[in-house]
Amino acid sequence: MSDFKERIEQLKDMFEKDTNRNIFQRYIEYIRFPFYKNFSANMKIDFSFPVMFLVGANGTGKSSLLQALYGAPKNNNVGQYWFNTELDYISDLKNNRHCYIYAYLTPYTKTLAEVLRSRIGKRGNPNFWETAQPQARYGMEIFSKHDKDKRETRSTRWNPVDKNVVYLDFRREIGAFDKYFYFGEKPNTVTMKTKQDLIRRMSKYIKLSHNSNKQCTYYKNGVCKAPIILETGELAEINKILDKKYLDGKIFEHNLYDRSSSGTHDNMGFSVILKTNFHEYSEAFAGSGETVVVKLVHEIFTAEEFSLILLDEPETSLHPRAQRRLLDFLLKQTVEKHLQVVASTHSKDMIEGMPKEAIKAFYINEKDGKTSILQDVVAGEAFFYISDINDKINIIVEDKLAKMIIEAVLKSMGEANESLFDVKYYPGGDTAIKKLFIPIYSKNSGNKDIYVILDGDKRKPHAIVENILEKDLTEENLKNLIIRQTGVGNIEFPSDSGKSEQRISQMVDYLKYYKNNVCYLPSDTPEELIWNDAVLQKADIENEDKTAIKNINDIKRKYAKFSEYMFGSSGADDIEKAHKYFLKRWLEAKDDSYDEMVKILNKIKDNNQISRK
Repeated sequence: MSDFKERIEQLKDMFEKDTNRNIFQRYIEYIRFPFYKNFSANMKIDFSFPVMFLVGANGTGKSSLLQALYGAPKNNNVGQYWFNTELDYISDLKNNRHCYIYAYLTPYTKTLAEVLRSRIGKRGNPNFWETAQPQARYGMEIFSKHDKDKRETRSTRWNPVDKNVVYLDFRREIGAFDKYFYFGEKPNTVTMKTKQDLIRRMSKYIKLSHNSNKQCTYYKNGVCKAPIILETGELAEINKILDKKYLDGKIFEHNLYDRSSSGTHDNMGFSVILKTNFHEYSEAFAGSGETVVVKLVHEIFTAEEFSLILLDEPETSLHPRAQRRLLDFLLKQTVEKHLQVVASTHSKDMIEGMPKEAIKAFYINEKDGKTSILQDVVAGEAFFYISDINDKINIIVEDKLAKMIIEAVLKSMGEANESLFDVKYYPGGDTAIKKLFIPIYSKNSGNKDIYVILDGDKRKPHAIVENILEKDLTEENLKNLIIRQTGVGNIEFPSDSGKSEQRISQMVDYLKYYKNNVCYLPSDTPEELIWNDAVLQKADIENEDKTAIKNINDIKRKYAKFSEYMFGSSGADDIEKAHKYFLKRWLEAKDDSYDEMVKILNKIKDNNQISRK
């Protein structure tokens, strides 16, 4: 087992055994949103693993969740990031303020405390959030100030969790040089006409601070604080992630490049100086990935034990191998310091191999335009789900060979037909497609042009839900009907406030979608579809080997053995060659199974044209 897998198993074991949160103290167990931004009503997210990733397309609300978490602990306020402007006015409903609820185990009584954070607005600040009294309408426990079991409260409400927060948004965590050079205002003084002039003038104060390890100032407004000298352990982690050999490094907080500074230090940026055996250079000559990693490693390496670490797209400017090493660093620090890490990402490399409890997929529900969440999915599921579903006719299949066959048939049908379709495969198999994706596709009216073609061995007569009497449309009946249709149990149909009629409606939509949009290959498997003993007989291999292959019952083993005799091995690449060998001859033969595939694709095309009218 690799170090990476061992670390995940170690962390999983620690977390599962720590039911009273003696190790992961003041851990936020979940957060739910009765009414918040563009989130679906009562959307809930469980933090069921200490290192958790939020995956989703741009605009689905990942950063909004990170900001809500930032505002959860004592003395923090989400209003720092989400506030009114003339362009973006935040409107509370008459009887419903923007709010969210999170839960943690209290340190002494080990009670699960639910804390309501609400946009109250006070002292002339409409964006002020504070801990509010529990609300029964949100399913919260109501108690009095005389309740002796609630010692860890403030009057009639739970105290907010007391937890250090490190929040790094890597869209703005760039070095002071890049921030000024690419986004700052050009100076206009007698001695400084260009940005280069200003950088040359001000960088000498960073150099003075570097040489003296002390704070340096420029008149009244400009300041470069005494440098943060990176510890040996920090440098080791940075070197590992970036595959470098830095001997030492320093971080400088300063506002020397900020022309708007007026005597305050609110606009501090940071610079770095790194030294190797051959060079010493600042972030001006370092790659942006280097600067980001230095900042991230330092902040996490020096964070308090039990801290809440919030990272917005930490993979920024890092190549895949560096991303994997960064993930390993996060896991290692979480094990050692019992952190809680929540990160948004667009990178599959950042989450590959993480347990499904660590991955949450965000998406927009096309019926109401609200953000919803798919919990506990593996990396492939998350990125399959958020991949672009374009305006073509999208076909989802179970495996790579099925995709190869359908694309080949479409090509043989002509360029016009081929251009209408986009074929994708999901390697997680039919169960995940039925359980994770079809509930979403059926829920969103905009997904009528997404079709699923399953292997023929999954074929079952389509249920016609329109023929069911209204009195028989119960959750229990529909649940059993879906199990008979799909062979899969425990498909989730979430509803607002547990409303049964909403779940029933989703189950009906699921069965209608299944009838209209799910098809089957004309054989049990794609391997069987293109296999032909006559093709085998014509292959350039020994007759006795042909006989041995023909006598094998398992179809996958047939291809493996054919690949071994024909191409010299049964590795994945050579088995794919075998698939292509039989596919080419199947297309040339255009037998009944080919004609059946053409009928299926033409039917999908015709259905899609009708649905778009």
